[in-house]
Amino acid sequence: MTRTIKITGKGSASAAPDSVEIYLYLKAMDMVYDKAFALAKEQTEQLRAVLISIGFDKKDLKTTNFNVNTEYKEVKNKKDEWQDIFVGYQVRHNLKLKFPFDNDRLAEVLHHIATGMTDPQMDVKFTVSDRRDLETKLLISATKNAKEKAIVLCEAAGVTLGDLLSIDYSWTDINVFSPTDFSMGYNNSRILSVNEGIGIEPEDVKVADTATFIWQIQ
Repeated sequence: MTRTIKITGKGSASAAPDSVEIYLYLKAMDMVYDKAFALAKEQTEQLRAVLISIGFDKKDLKTTNFNVNTEYKEVKNKKDEWQDIFVGYQVRHNLKLKFPFDNDRLAEVLHHIATGMTDPQMDVKFTVSDRRDLETKLLISATKNAKEKAIVLCEAAGVTLGDLLSIDYSWTDINVFSPTDFSMGYNNSRILSVNEGIGIEPEDVKVADTATFIWQIQ
């Protein structure tokens, strides 16, 4: 019977953010479907025009979600009974803009969006452009950690670490965003114009994961 040792290695890696992603949420509503759809299209074209005016290509703005729903609200009728009343068609268009992180460029983009749109809703996240490089460092770290543990345990037990028999790793969706919280409130165009000179240094993107290894012991 082959004797084995099973070790779970814990890996970690970090990198300074070099990219910024702006998530924008557009919403249009009207009692008439065609009018709601036309308003949503107008909002999107307005946003693209703002971004093109500061050097972006129209293809830089990507749709992450597009949804059309019928909206209702509950009201009481003359019999004091609750009933659903149709209030209109709602079109939601969520978009993402990604570009290299630079404080001046970020301030410029946010300022133009805030002044060129009506009550823009958006989130700002900092990330890395080369996700694969960060994941590779993470896996190397987990592998080294597992082997170091295996060697220590084998030496303590008076046995020798043999051939690697198997590796068990499940590819998961790793969060590759900086924990830095960059909040954007409503009516923020005046705030942005004041804050253009403020330097932002987002925290490093930090990732962690595990992998399980089985070695033969001699």
